[in-house]
Amino acid sequence: MKAHQTADNAARILSFARDIIAAELNGTAASLRFTNELDAIPHNGLFVTLRNGDALRGCIGTFSGAKRFVETLVDMSRASLNDPRFVDMPVSASEVPRLRLEVSVLSPLTRLTDPLDFEFGREGILVERDGQRGCFLPEVGQDLGWDREMFLSTLCAQKAELDPDAWRDAETEVYKFSVWKICE
Repeated sequence: MKAHQTADNAARILSFARDIIAAELNGTAASLRFTNELDAIPHNGLFVTLRNGDALRGCIGTFSGAKRFVETLVDMSRASLNDPRFVDMPVSASEVPRLRLEVSVLSPLTRLTDPLDFEFGREGILVERDGQRGCFLPEVGQDLGWDREMFLSTLCAQKAELDPDAWRDAETEVYKFSVWKICE
């Protein structure tokens, strides 16, 4: 565990993200508490995932660590409410008490020469080719009972809109990353 990966910081991150989401849905101002503590957290992007029970309600992220941590957390918390997969059924203010938040703080990306050279279930994958890109967080494949090849093929087809076997082609860039996953 890294020095910044503490239970206190995890609680601050989840509380701050929940405040941002509630404020966005209620049209109010969010609390700016914890900003000093959180801005010290190093990151290379992050994802915010929303679940209502077992149902996914949003999952949006960035692979950019160019902004301060708090600014990135605000942006991704707000963006998670507008996940294009749920445009016909957006998250409502009445759902906020039932939402379970997950924040995945990303490590730097590592380019793979062998696309199968990653810890399945512990590392996520980003594929990129010809301007198309997509990623799966580490738990996606295991949660659905896939193996590594199914994980990569489904990622290419469903997320990057590439041929399912694009990951096998040397022209497709495949990156791995780890996450500090914080869950309610």
